[in-house]
Amino acid sequence: QPAVCRLVFHNALQYNDEGDDIHGLAAKMLDKFDEHWNKLTASLSSSKPAAASSSSKPAEGGAKSRGKGAEGSGKGGAQAKVVEDPPKKKKTQVQHEEELVELEEIIQAPAKAPVKKDWRPPCAKLLTRLITDKDGFFFLEKVDPKALKLRDYAKVVKHPMDFGTIDSKMKSDTYKSPDEFASDVRLTFSNAILYNASSEHPVHQSAQRLSDMFEDRWAKLGLVAVEAPPEHSGSDQVKKGAKKKAKGEQASAQEQPVEEEEEEE
Repeated sequence: QPAVCRLVFHNALQYNDEGDDIHGLAAKMLDKFDEHWNKLTASLSSSKPAAASSSSKPAEGGAKSRGKGAEGSGKGGAQAKVVEDPPKKKKTQVQHEEELVELEEIIQAPAKAPVKKDWRPPCAKLLTRLITDKDGFFFLEKVDPKALKLRDYAKVVKHPMDFGTIDSKMKSDTYKSPDEFASDVRLTFSNAILYNASSEHPVHQSAQRLSDMFEDRWAKLGLVAVEAPPEHSGSDQVKKGAKKKAKGEQASAQEQPVEEEEEEE
């Protein structure tokens, strides 16, 4: 159905900001789809009257061979040939309006409850989007106050944070919930805005823009913390195995003196 196809493009336009490659491609594809769909519906509506006109040609030829009386009926046939089929056109218009109503209902449908799934992949994808942004280089590494000669940085920023540290914590499974990840991302931007207080400062402007983009996309993700899948819990399994091994060694150590006493007896 055309409404479902348009919904794919509308979702891409709604989720991706203007200027993104996906946003631009979705807009172009939506225009192309509407263009081809209109041509298709127009060709379908015009093909039926053409078929009726082609079927009237043999009758017209027969009318000429019959003489003047038949010629009159042939003229009547010619008039019937150019008559269009208004019910078909009205039906096509009604279908088009119904499709628009259906699409509007789908778009305005209430949001579904957050789905419990592994939150790490979407968080990693969102972090990559921030890092690869044109202004992401401001926040890639820890601020070096000595190199940048920022003598008051440590006094103003009590808890430094950057994308590189967040990425390392993601890869080492330090975060136990999506909220912990989001907290560090927000801390990165709030530190930049705090230290570069002037709204005219480029770092301040970049931090504010990326912060707005992050909050918009974060709200759409609707992540809920769940247990990590098996591939993320390998370190926990190693710890459990080490604990079992330690318990076994402790048990064997406790049994040795008992055996020695039995031998002495």
